[in-house]
Parts: sequence; C-alpha cells; structure tokens
Amino acid sequence: MDIIYLDYSKAFDSVNHSKLVAKLECYGVDGMLLNWIHNFLTDRILFVKIADMCSPTSYVISGALREVY
Repeated sequence: MDIIYLDYSKAFDSVNHSKLVAKLECYGVDGMLLNWIHNFLTDRILFVKIADMCSPTSYVISGALREVY
C-alpha cells in the first residue's frame, strides 16, 4: 500500500494577501464576497497569550509576520 500525504496549509500561508485578492477578482469574484475576503485578510494582527503574558503583536501580511513597533 502506498500513501501520499500532502499538506496544503503552508502553501496558503505563503500567499501574499493583496495578490490573492487581485487574483480572485480576475477570476470573477466581486461584490460583497470580494469585499468580505479583502476585509478578512487586511490589517490582521497576531499575538500569543499564555496566562497573563502576551507576546509582541505582529501584522499578518501572508504566512510571514511583520513585527509592530
């Protein structure tokens, strides 16, 4: 028996969000759906909280993080 395991989650993490929205628009996604996707992906901030301690915040621009100063 052969098994092939593909993990696509990292592939989507590496996509630049603005390029993804532009590509979706080229494929005909528009209106409220495109606006919702754009708003979902834009100006996202990530941080980790453990107990009462929080990490520094970072903007999420794709799979890579950019630290907020």
